[in-house]
Amino acid sequence: MINICFQNLDIVLPMVSDLADVRRARAIIDAERTLLTSEGKEIGAVKVGAMIEVPSAVVLADSIAKEVDFFSLGTNDLVQYMLAVDRGNDEVSDWFRSLHPAVLQSVVRVQEAAANASIPTVVCGEMASTPAYAVVLIGLGATDLSMTPAAIPRVARAIAGISFADAKVISLMCLNCSTADEVEQTVRQQFLKRWPDVFLPGTLPAAKPA
Repeated sequence: MINICFQNLDIVLPMVSDLADVRRARAIIDAERTLLTSEGKEIGAVKVGAMIEVPSAVVLADSIAKEVDFFSLGTNDLVQYMLAVDRGNDEVSDWFRSLHPAVLQSVVRVQEAAANASIPTVVCGEMASTPAYAVVLIGLGATDLSMTPAAIPRVARAIAGISFADAKVISLMCLNCSTADEVEQTVRQQFLKRWPDVFLPGTLPAAKPA
């Protein structure tokens, strides 16, 4: 005897560049649902989300948010494409700066677009799974972080004793910075000043030579 449990399904569309990508995917999903229904098969609800990870999707986040059920903010690819740097190339790896002002402003823009459309945003990638970066994300308004199971304990320990108010103050300071160097210096100085027992120097952005 086979017991089949019908569950709801969330589908994340990767590398969305504009609303046309979402509409094409939804048309395919709707066609498949219609086909399954015509065959007398039971189907559950399907939520469709957009992976925001390329600059065009950030710029068009307001329009995309109106036609999806959630955002998944992919920080790894977002940093790569926003800064035009191949994160897999050791020759240019130093240019991969997760705390670049353009990246932080993109995070804010995407979350505001989602909030205006009353849909959730899940932030994933290296930023979400790195304790110091997670604090910055929380300060920027992130409430849902996605990471590997192995990363959960260290992120949980880091944010357990940190108030949202403090994280927000530091994140606003970062948004006022003009360069990645300035943001990293701000994070390093503020974290060591406020939480020296939580963040050791080696867990923070490295100090740049004078």
